[in-house]
Amino acid sequence: SALPLVLVLSGVFGNDSSLAIGGTGMIIIVGVCIELNAQIDGLLAGKSFEEVSGGM
Repeated sequence: SALPLVLVLSGVFGNDSSLAIGGTGMIIIVGVCIELNAQIDGLLAGKSFEEVSGGM
């Protein structure tokens, strides 16, 4: 789900910045996106679990 954002950012920053800075930025961006996705998945899973257990 985060791939389009990463591709856009790489297109925007890749041409203007050096390869080293761009590469480091991409690693950071990908890491942040993965972490955010994991947290969002955790929140959704926890919310769904609470709704199911609360409904019972």
